[in-house]
Amino acid sequence: MRRATFYAFATLCGACCLVLVLGAWEISTARICALPKSSRVDGDFCSIASAIRMYSVNNGRPPSTNQGLEALATEPVIGPKPKRWRRVMDRVPVDPWETPYRYTQLLPKTKEWRYEIRSAGEDRVFGSGDDIVDESEWGSEVIPPTEALSEPRPAY
Repeated sequence: MRRATFYAFATLCGACCLVLVLGAWEISTARICALPKSSRVDGDFCSIASAIRMYSVNNGRPPSTNQGLEALATEPVIGPKPKRWRRVMDRVPVDPWETPYRYTQLLPKTKEWRYEIRSAGEDRVFGSGDDIVDESEWGSEVIPPTEALSEPRPAY
């Protein structure tokens, strides 16, 4: 085979490989971008729930409704103030529609802490039909409100 023919063939093979790689990359990124925004909300719910659990381990209770999710990233200024607060998130995420998540501590049904994390959804209005909600329970024992404000109980 002549040298010029070999180089032409090698160049053609290299160009085909490049087209295949770029095509595969385009397809994979198109799939990632095409994922519904609600799947990102699910991921945010998981990371927020993990941070709330870490906060609860450090402080003996999850943040109150008034403290909100901001207590995970900045030390709360309203009570009940934790005695040994530690940052568990660098920043609190916002939903894909740029609306802050809403956190509410719920009344317990059992002896576990209950809370709700809510995204306003695409219309960015809380309480409408497209809200995305995650309700969770965690912990072994709820501290009654009167005890929550007093000294923490010793661990057994």
